[in-house]
Amino acid sequence: MANRIATRAERKSRFQEHRTITAKDSGHEKRILCVIPSLPKDLNSLSIMSIINQTYPVEMLIVLPKEVARGTTSQKVSRVLNDGLSHVKLQDFDYLLRVDGDIVLPSNFLEENLRGEPDLCGGAGYAMLIKVKSFLKVMKGKFHSLSDDSYTCYKFMKEGFEPVKRKIEPVRMRQKGLHHGTSYFAKPRHQSILYFYHRGKGMHRLGYEPFHMFGRLRHSIWNIFAVLGYFAAIVRREDRLDVADFVWRRQVRRLLGLF
Repeated sequence: MANRIATRAERKSRFQEHRTITAKDSGHEKRILCVIPSLPKDLNSLSIMSIINQTYPVEMLIVLPKEVARGTTSQKVSRVLNDGLSHVKLQDFDYLLRVDGDIVLPSNFLEENLRGEPDLCGGAGYAMLIKVKSFLKVMKGKFHSLSDDSYTCYKFMKEGFEPVKRKIEPVRMRQKGLHHGTSYFAKPRHQSILYFYHRGKGMHRLGYEPFHMFGRLRHSIWNIFAVLGYFAAIVRREDRLDVADFVWRRQVRRLLGLF
């Protein structure tokens, strides 16, 4: 399956429903499970092809083009991911590759990023490579219901598993934040506002300190909505996650190191 080019009809069928594609035994040492959570409109056939054509083949590919009615982007993604993982036996695999449906991976992405056998490779959720043994120990085999990627990274750090940077970077097919938001807003501009607003609330739950939030403004003016969401969560005294104190202390130490 890793060296096979899917037909147009086969690619189209993957857009219609939850599909599980099992690779043939390739003789490679590590068994890789890949899960792609995506809105049907965002799922790109190039993403699927880039996974199929990896030089280090994927054992099983689960494509999840699914609409979720309620919740933030992170909540929807976590729900879809956990639903997909509930249909497989994680213990049968060595690594979990979690990739967004609009991400294209260079052909040597797995081959290079598997070197050193990291517990977690990649800090951003759009392309994360996770050792299953560590995932089962730290996360009990499930993504957090409120945050699929950032929480996973900080939870690994808190438990003593330091994530490593990707040696090979994926290619993003969309502008950051452009397609996120709730379905009743049609314009990408409004979707982006909601995306950043909910992102700010999520950063409060994770334990980010205020200086970090204001520092994000230098990256994009859109982050003003993240700042608003962050302080709205503080005013409402919204609950924080179990990694929040760890994240707060970590960021304060980094700030103190600047002086």
